[in-house]
Amino acid sequence: MLRFNRLFWKIFFAFWLASFGVILATVAVVGGIIERDSVRDTLEYKARLQAENMISRYEGGLSSNHRYDDGDDDERTERRRRHPRILPLQIYDASGRLIFGAAPRTQQSDQLAFKFTSERGIAYQVRLPLDPVRSHLARLQSFLLSVQAVFVLIAATLASLLLTLIVVRPVNRLKGYVNQLHSGEEPVSIDPSLLKRGDEIGDLAREFDQMARYVELTLQSQQRLVQDVSHELRAPLARMQVAAGLAEQKLGSDSKISQRIDLECQRLSRLIDEMLSMARLNNLDATQGTFNLVELLQQAIDDLLFTQPERPISWAPVLKTQGVYQGNPELFSRAINNLFNNIIKHTDSDCPVDVVIQESNSHYEIVISDHGKGVSKDTLSCLFEPFYRHNNDTNGYGLGLSIAKRAIERLNGTIVAEHYPEGGLSIRIHLPMNPCK
Repeated sequence: MLRFNRLFWKIFFAFWLASFGVILATVAVVGGIIERDSVRDTLEYKARLQAENMISRYEGGLSSNHRYDDGDDDERTERRRRHPRILPLQIYDASGRLIFGAAPRTQQSDQLAFKFTSERGIAYQVRLPLDPVRSHLARLQSFLLSVQAVFVLIAATLASLLLTLIVVRPVNRLKGYVNQLHSGEEPVSIDPSLLKRGDEIGDLAREFDQMARYVELTLQSQQRLVQDVSHELRAPLARMQVAAGLAEQKLGSDSKISQRIDLECQRLSRLIDEMLSMARLNNLDATQGTFNLVELLQQAIDDLLFTQPERPISWAPVLKTQGVYQGNPELFSRAINNLFNNIIKHTDSDCPVDVVIQESNSHYEIVISDHGKGVSKDTLSCLFEPFYRHNNDTNGYGLGLSIAKRAIERLNGTIVAEHYPEGGLSIRIHLPMNPCK
């Protein structure tokens, strides 16, 4: 489906209309001037030849009664139809007497007049009434219905298309680099031909290249920082757990102090695990392997039922194909498991869960919904942000949904949160279909 609000069509139609407008203006104004001058020159040349012939016959003794215009208007019209080259000249002698042609019945607004001297040296005055010059509208209509107009339109279209491609193609290439940078699949490498351009697009490409390098270095530094901090916390955490065990032996298992130390150690351990899990997502090859969507969903549902066997789950796979997807199965498993863990944390164990998978012509759609309390409208847009928690009473650090979002994006999919019509929260995942089906 064509989208005429795209930059391509805006530039194309702007250039095309400008080119066509200039052509029309040229035809209307310049064409009129050229046409008028050309017609006058041609008519004057023909009038001189015809006047020379008529004057020569007149001076040779022909009577003025033998003029071509004798007879009524119908006869003159019929004669001019049979002899289209005969011009309605009016020739006057030196005394101003009309010796050839019909006397004008009305005042002539435009006429061609010149003096003619015969071979005998006698001067005559020659006049030729001119037809009114065609209007601009008539001239444009005549031009638009001509073959020249077709070639002009083709030339204007090709020129507009060429100018549009010169501007739009590099912009679309830069757009592809932006998407590549956003997906984070691989380091962005801009085509050297764009970087070598000396125009504004080349400046934009060079600025974008510097920005992409800065963003990549920042993300790499951030990822290394998270990994290093997480690994460095492992050692003191392990010592704390050993110290907590020794304290529990001395104080007893019923000691509130030892129980608090053990609880905080567990929380810290879960936080480190989630941080490492999020950092390791970028190290996984998103295109490696294939997996069956239905099978991995079924495994995640079985794990949820093993943890909470009393929870009612509605599971309805609706697929025409086998549902085989090309991508890393670990990414999809992490995303689904984190979504189910989020349901476990924020809903009661008897809260129903609906899981639906279906397909369209271009993508798979997976919808996971619960019938819990849901979240406010303002919270929906923040659920996938790292370390965001809409309920501080639950155990968690706000990384589960952000990990799920990052994993789905690595698979070239999208994930959004919506209000479930029957109450609760609904997570909708779209995965584009690929050749492996």
